[in-house]
Amino acid sequence: MGGIILKKLIVLFLTVLMVMTMSGCSGSSNGNGGSDEPEKIKRIADDTSTNLLSFSAPEKFDKAERFIEQSVDGEIIEKDITFYFNDGTELTYAYAKDQSLEGLIDLDSLEKIENGDDVFYVYVSGSSYVAFAMKDNDLYAVKYALLDGQSRDPFDEAVKAVSFKDNGPMITNDLDLGGISYTIDPSLNVYKLVTNMTEDPDGNQLEKYVLWKYGQSDDEMDFRFLIRVFRNSTVEDQKKQDKEYEERTVNGISYTVLCDEGNPYIYYTQHGDDVYEIRNSGKSNGWFTSRSEESYTAFEAFVNSISFN
Repeated sequence: MGGIILKKLIVLFLTVLMVMTMSGCSGSSNGNGGSDEPEKIKRIADDTSTNLLSFSAPEKFDKAERFIEQSVDGEIIEKDITFYFNDGTELTYAYAKDQSLEGLIDLDSLEKIENGDDVFYVYVSGSSYVAFAMKDNDLYAVKYALLDGQSRDPFDEAVKAVSFKDNGPMITNDLDLGGISYTIDPSLNVYKLVTNMTEDPDGNQLEKYVLWKYGQSDDEMDFRFLIRVFRNSTVEDQKKQDKEYEERTVNGISYTVLCDEGNPYIYYTQHGDDVYEIRNSGKSNGWFTSRSEESYTAFEAFVNSISFN
């Protein structure tokens, strides 16, 4: 699934294509975020803004996805909303706080699209088109991943249709993952929370995850833990054909487990009609993922804290 961060859009200028990937959580649980969060609306498709960037949802789409990255005090660092279409194309609207294009690329070398008083800078990579705009020291983007050989008209139309205005507090994802409960070790420092939720056009949840980043910052990350729920799925659906799994039981819960040199780092379990994935995502430099002994020890304690209602 997509849900990748707008900061990785900036990396697109330097190395690779962009893939457009809450409140404090010491203690336990699967509850909502802070009490001062804006009221949730029914569907992601009805959430038509990423901070100041306003847009309209497409009339027809296959699924919609909302990605949120927040500091532990609730400040939204990034918000992306992506629409996936049956033909394989994708449309993303994104916001990243305190990000700039200046210094990364010569803006005068890029095509410009003027939309009223706003100027978008266009970057093209293969059949993907990204339009960037700066507003109040923040970075905004409209990305259209089109098919090879397809006209760029849908991208141009999407850029022309957006506007900037005060939309009030941003709508976010909560931390509710259904029937699972867990404990976050208060002795380990969580500095960011990431959530990603995917729905069908009617607003039925298809998939959702919460990811905790441990350490001091992205430059001084220790590891990441993730819980993801796949709605109306089975463990067999989620297993990779080229991986060897083993069966384990932890606190009476049966898991299908993937190990790295004997160290479990992914647990799958069936709960009713849904599958839960509990993952030690380690830390990544953008190319490779590594997992420390400290992460394996903390992850074992995390898995042992899990129960289901």
